[in-house]
Amino acid sequence: MGCLKHLDRHWFWLRQAVYDGKVAPAFIPSEDMIADLTKALPRETVDRLRRMMGVVGEPSQEELQ
Repeated sequence: MGCLKHLDRHWFWLRQAVYDGKVAPAFIPSEDMIADLTKALPRETVDRLRRMMGVVGEPSQEELQ
């Protein structure tokens, strides 16, 4: 029962925060989720996600070592 109580409190806190306008949930398509950089992806996708994060340019040889 302890875990359920924790989830209930968390859910009600989140619902209240949305109601108060403190957070605004939004749908983000999976292809636009920056967290996708944690898995193997095609080079084009990695480059696009890096641009979304503001990480631009190629790493120098010193950074790669």
